[in-house]
Amino acid sequence: MMVSGKRIRAVKRYVRHLNRKTKIFVYSLVTNPTQDFARVGFPASPKMGDTILPAEIGSVSTFNSEGRYDPDKTKPMEPRVVGQRVWRWTEFHGRDRVERERTVDTIRDCYPRKFTPPPGVEMSVLDVAGRLRLVSEVPANAPDDELKHVVNLYLEFFGECHLTDDPTSVPIVNPTRVNWRLLPAGTTPWARAQTAVKARIKSRSADNQSIIIDRQEFVCSLNPDEVYVGQGGFADYLAYIFTSKKLVVLESLTSGNAIYVFDRNWRAFSHLTKREILSRNLHKHRIIHATGWKRDLRNVVG
Repeated sequence: MMVSGKRIRAVKRYVRHLNRKTKIFVYSLVTNPTQDFARVGFPASPKMGDTILPAEIGSVSTFNSEGRYDPDKTKPMEPRVVGQRVWRWTEFHGRDRVERERTVDTIRDCYPRKFTPPPGVEMSVLDVAGRLRLVSEVPANAPDDELKHVVNLYLEFFGECHLTDDPTSVPIVNPTRVNWRLLPAGTTPWARAQTAVKARIKSRSADNQSIIIDRQEFVCSLNPDEVYVGQGGFADYLAYIFTSKKLVVLESLTSGNAIYVFDRNWRAFSHLTKREILSRNLHKHRIIHATGWKRDLRNVVG
């Protein structure tokens, strides 16, 4: 069954011929490999079985990757750090003018938030009879909303997709996640990270860039052994690996996100889905970017 358009509101008309008690496969044909793979977030020339959390290009893919926070208006408001900004001023020392700046917290009264975990639907590269496809599985007996989300995810990327319950139309391969890319060796960790960081935040305001760069430079000053940059739906994160301490520091390129510290080796961490990272409380520490965060992170990393 082929589905086309921008979005569907219900799945019933599209699944009447399918056996919902088995897996459903949703796929789109890759008609322009260079453009289609780049849009989803794959590195150049992905291999058979390569699997990625698709990039955030719209509301469906953003929810798929990040989940959603909704205010709980049944509870009273409470003060919360919602971000940081750069405060600049001038000091006069006799005839001399000294320009100063520091980062200050932005605090507002907010309702407590309820978190809806991201679906975390991934796309895999498959070759069927010489034709490339991007494919996702929907579990047997999945509710309509879950199937609808997967269909709408494909429609957001490609404008059309196909649904089938025929497993013979999908070759069996061992998926290989390619959500992370090791940055090349450099003289210092920041030398490895700065090009990737600056390229991804170049469209943001000068103040936002300053705050993000300061955060990444500080983590690099703690001398991680390796630095990985996220791809696809992980594109706003860098992973700093402290091998001897068996710690992974996950730092965001989005100003409102926290730092997560995981006490596991890189191989185990890199196999986690974003849903597992964000919704299963697998982290050892969660550090909010507020006054004192650098001290807190230094104490954790040692």
